[in-house]
Amino acid sequence: MNAPVQAAPRHFLGLLDLSTAELRRILDLAAAMKKARVKGAPSITRPLAGKTLAMIFDRPSTRTRVSFDIGMRELGGEHTALLTEAELRVLALLATHLTLAEIAERNYVSRATVKTQAISIYRKLEVTKRAQAVTRAIQLGMIDAAAEPRARDFDLSG
Repeated sequence: MNAPVQAAPRHFLGLLDLSTAELRRILDLAAAMKKARVKGAPSITRPLAGKTLAMIFDRPSTRTRVSFDIGMRELGGEHTALLTEAELRVLALLATHLTLAEIAERNYVSRATVKTQAISIYRKLEVTKRAQAVTRAIQLGMIDAAAEPRARDFDLSG
């Protein structure tokens, strides 16, 4: 089996982001890994060990989400995070000085709804505080790093 492709991390948004050679290397590696797995050989590489996959969809897709989750775990990944569109809107605003009530006002929902979405975000990102959620989201590329200095630790009554 070929060695894993070693390159600087990149966001993959579509096939046009890859050259023909890059795509061929990825497909050849995937085929070799699948062949080894079918033969019962243990995985010799775990290229996603210690990594988290953040999934953002325009529309919900259970089949795609489950496929990515299984693939992530088979390659050694530890966690997948799938945020809804509403949670992503709240997450971006959690990085600001706004209170939950102000975030609710901007999103035309109740404060209780924002609180529920914030709790869901914390659970999915495996954190317990607002600033931790913002830091984790920045690490995952879900929000812009410029947001981090403005994030503060708020309790959910804020």
